[in-house]
Amino acid sequence: MLIDYVKEWMDARKQASATKEQPYKKEREHTAVFKQYTDFCHMTPEQLIEEAKQDIKATERRIVEFRHWCLESKDRPVKFNTARTNEGLIRGFYTYNSIHFSKAFKMPVPKPSGTRKTYSKLEAFNHDEQGRITGLNDVICDFLKEMNQTHKAIAFCLLTTGQKAGEILNLNVDFVYDNQGQITEKERLFLDTERVKTRFPVSVFLSKEATAELKRYVRDKRKNAKPNDPLFLEEAKHKGAPRRMSAKAISDAFRRRAQSMGLINSETKENPLDPTRFRHIFKEACDETISKEDVIKSMMGHKQGIGGTYSNYTETGLLQYYLAVEPLLSVYKGGNGNNPISVQKIEALEESLRVQHLEIMEQDKKLTDLSNIIMGYKIILTKITEQQIRLGQFTDITQLKQDKLEQKPKAAGPKKGKSSKSAGE
Repeated sequence: MLIDYVKEWMDARKQASATKEQPYKKEREHTAVFKQYTDFCHMTPEQLIEEAKQDIKATERRIVEFRHWCLESKDRPVKFNTARTNEGLIRGFYTYNSIHFSKAFKMPVPKPSGTRKTYSKLEAFNHDEQGRITGLNDVICDFLKEMNQTHKAIAFCLLTTGQKAGEILNLNVDFVYDNQGQITEKERLFLDTERVKTRFPVSVFLSKEATAELKRYVRDKRKNAKPNDPLFLEEAKHKGAPRRMSAKAISDAFRRRAQSMGLINSETKENPLDPTRFRHIFKEACDETISKEDVIKSMMGHKQGIGGTYSNYTETGLLQYYLAVEPLLSVYKGGNGNNPISVQKIEALEESLRVQHLEIMEQDKKLTDLSNIIMGYKIILTKITEQQIRLGQFTDITQLKQDKLEQKPKAAGPKKGKSSKSAGE
């Protein structure tokens, strides 16, 4: 049972967390690490705090020893960066309880991940003689084409949006529906959401190929699903009921696919085409075709700078930029390096759209003013009519119309005399 100030520290970490995506899971992980630390030290939280107040150097040595223990543990050894994260967690416990370490006691420098080195061994794109990107590597295209329908739909979404698995797997079935509850007829779906990790806004399209794959998947696999049901489900049921697909499940599926193609690095065991790799591929395609950094950040869900924070791109405006990226991410057609949509053309179209938007706003203002004038006339007419009714000039509008009809001169008809005479004859 954790004492109160440990619980308060956990609550403070939970509130300060930028993710807040699964707070209970985070708290459980933090509690497990802290319990490992107390078991390693054979001390209670009170004793740890008391020791730190009396001898901070002894506490610093304990923390370093705990990091080495995490790395060399026979039961469950962890990687260096994970051990470093655990050390940071323990440091936070002391700092929260007003224990300050010496300036010389610094966090170890994190080691670079070996995953990017593996990425570099498998080129994502083909290039022409000038070094320009011409389209996706054939290996990546084959990797995507031969997947099962569910994994293929997810992979196409990852590739053409640049998002991590969390953003795609959190979607519900209604993402593919229109306002009438039917599968949308749009050629490109628009993803307007937040990143799971940072809560930064994301605004990006799915390519025509990805949208087609996703709609095909819903028709074949999720046609009886309710709008609020998860879009992607794990194949194995959990306690007899299907559950939303996890990032680990799709990562394992990508690894199996890469292993069947012989792509797994024999030394590092890293997968060069894990779900995160497709985010790097999308970013590379954006860097090739889009010159505006704030547009790329908006699509990727990165933190905007001071200027980018106030950038407000409409869905139509973003589409013009996305159309420049889309050919480079085509799996079935491939890019040819001769993209007809230049940056200058995109900016010209954007300016034209901005002018049209201003004109529409001006016309809308005029229509609003005219509507107010008409409404004013209607109010005046209603008051006049009510006053005439009170004075007894006419009982109602219907009677007034009938009186006007009776007052109209009748059309001249044949004279009765002539008619009688004709009849007599």
